[in-house]
Amino acid sequence: MTRWPNQTEETIERLVVEDYQAKVPVETICVNRKVALKTVYRILDRFEVTDRRWHNKDKLLHEVRLRFGGDDFPRVQSKENSWLYYACLQRFGTWRRTLDLAGLKYRTHRGSRPFHPKPSPELSYLIGVYLGDGCVKRAERGWLFVLKAKDYDFLFSFQRALQQLTGKNYAISKEMNDVWVCICSWTSFATWLRDTPLEGLSGISMHYPSSFIRGVADSEGSSSGGFIRITNTNLDLLKTVQNALATLGIRSHIRLKARAGEEHYIRGKKTIRKKDCFDLCISKGHNSKCFFERVGFSIGRKNKMGAVYV
Repeated sequence: MTRWPNQTEETIERLVVEDYQAKVPVETICVNRKVALKTVYRILDRFEVTDRRWHNKDKLLHEVRLRFGGDDFPRVQSKENSWLYYACLQRFGTWRRTLDLAGLKYRTHRGSRPFHPKPSPELSYLIGVYLGDGCVKRAERGWLFVLKAKDYDFLFSFQRALQQLTGKNYAISKEMNDVWVCICSWTSFATWLRDTPLEGLSGISMHYPSSFIRGVADSEGSSSGGFIRITNTNLDLLKTVQNALATLGIRSHIRLKARAGEEHYIRGKKTIRKKDCFDLCISKGHNSKCFFERVGFSIGRKNKMGAVYV
């Protein structure tokens, strides 16, 4: 926050000059306000706030090469580098022009840190979510892994898995029609999900089959009266889930639910199916009890129907 709120540009310049003459540390003069920053740029030469080593343009560009030559996206982090940045703006006008004169590469964004897949319960869960309700979308500066759902419990589990996998806390926001959304902006992770075939994703997720199944079940599953169904148009995905259930000792079967071209209703709207739709079914009794004990749902309302079987 600026130290001089609601002041004119001339007043700000006068206060900046007074602070400098009173030997106030120069870091406190650099305030996060556009007008004040412009003022600082204008008085740089007048009071020689910049380091005297940088008076010569060649030496200034040499300093830029030394400090930022090994970085694809030169970042201004330390206080000393910030003053080098201000000096460059004063001498050359823009940071892009400075890097061009220094012969360095300029990128519009930092780029995404690489993603190296390592089997974990969180990654298996996120793979299951991606193969279910999740999607990867193109953004202005990369790719996004997006999940939208009406159950907050689902979004919370998704957010927690992302936090444990990436070390970052992605926000959950509410959209229209009571829909919750969480967006992961890690481009490398999103493109890895997009480009990896089902066989590759299932190979990693099978290290933790219960987490993988829970991700798919949270997305596409339902429970009623002890019966559990996972519905999807991708038959290969359901067969993968069936194999994962078998490793946990849970028997299931797949049946055709509806054929392509049939009419059905989504939230009261009549639509025509474009693909065959299949159900993976887990029968009531021992198998459903094992499912709730060894896998379960992250969504509370889906677990309520199976609570009596645990």
